[in-house]
Amino acid sequence: MPHKALVAEPSRVFRELLVATLAKNGFETTTRENPFEALTLAESTPFDLVVSALHLSGLSGIEFCSRLSRQPISGKRSIVLITSDDDRKTQEEAMRSGITTFFSKKEFAQFALYVERNFGAASRATAQSGRVLYIEDNRSEGALIEAQLNANGFSVVFVNNAKDALDRFTDEPFDLVITDLVLGSGMMGDGLVSSIRNCPGRAGQVPILVITGFDDPMRKVKLLQTGANDYVAKPVLIEELVARAGLLVTMRKLLDSNEEQKSKLNELAMRDQLTGLYNRHYLVDTAPKMIGEACRHGLPLSLLVIDIDHFKQINDTHGHATGDLVIRAVGDCIERTSRIEDIAARFGGEEFVLLLSHCDESAAEQKAQSLRIKLQDLAPDGIHFTASIGVATLPLAKPCLFDKLFRAADKAVFEAKQNGRNCVVVGKA
Repeated sequence: MPHKALVAEPSRVFRELLVATLAKNGFETTTRENPFEALTLAESTPFDLVVSALHLSGLSGIEFCSRLSRQPISGKRSIVLITSDDDRKTQEEAMRSGITTFFSKKEFAQFALYVERNFGAASRATAQSGRVLYIEDNRSEGALIEAQLNANGFSVVFVNNAKDALDRFTDEPFDLVITDLVLGSGMMGDGLVSSIRNCPGRAGQVPILVITGFDDPMRKVKLLQTGANDYVAKPVLIEELVARAGLLVTMRKLLDSNEEQKSKLNELAMRDQLTGLYNRHYLVDTAPKMIGEACRHGLPLSLLVIDIDHFKQINDTHGHATGDLVIRAVGDCIERTSRIEDIAARFGGEEFVLLLSHCDESAAEQKAQSLRIKLQDLAPDGIHFTASIGVATLPLAKPCLFDKLFRAADKAVFEAKQNGRNCVVVGKA
């Protein structure tokens, strides 16, 4: 049966990353944004693993883990806290809360390795599903080893010379190359290793296992220096070959997984965890480039600042969990109404920014009015609210910095508040 995992994480992007990582190790994963819903579910479901963020809506991750550990069903499950806070006090509190272990978001690969090592028995059993390119000039010996590798779960492409091997290698993806060192006429095994290592990108990083009949230690060192990852001595013990091949394929897949996770973490670093929109850091880094390009080519560009009206009153009356719900609803609405080329960001608190490329003042004002009406009609969880929007457009006659454009739109938001809120004001940069 597959493992079961519960993830309590408010960030949509990070939830997806966790689910993908767990799925690779055979988990069926249930996710919850609300920690109280997660606790209720955990009382009746035998999860093997629970993963929690440190910052949850309405309850700290440490308190969440502490309550989990006190549940009668908790004895057989592992509880993992993932945090961006690395201070010692947080770590000590986390350990006292009953968690199994914790990991930093900055080192997500360590969490992936923990899951693979502790729950990946099923995935390790099928790790030998990798595609192997096997080169051996002795057809009878090669056929025997090919059959053994296939019987142990590998998918093997068998060729008997280096030239054909390179042709197949450049046309097809492989997780492992196994080659004999002596290949008869033409290119030898060490030459094949060098040729593969000269291939660009992911292909040139494929693991290579060399089969050699030479006992000279320096010859083996030379093989490793040439780019081989490992070697097996003749006569070949098939159990050793399978074990070493399996390890190399597993390492390959882990490295690929880590690269994918790094890419997703880079994306995560640019995103606001609550809404999934870009964050302030990304906006401040990207907006000047967009403005500079618009100035160079004489293209229109506008900026909207959207501020939720009476947001403090929403928090004070209904609680911060409801306030977060409103923030997420606003973020979803802004994202749905944005074009691919626009930059939608949560600037901080209840304030959002929408950077509109190829958009003049008239179009930006129309966009702002349409967005204002959509926000007015949202009412998430029955909570009605409005927003004030300031608009500023890049002056084409003179250069303009992002700070100046933002200040103009922010000032327009202030005027909208003064005018009674729930309206749009156009400012001048």
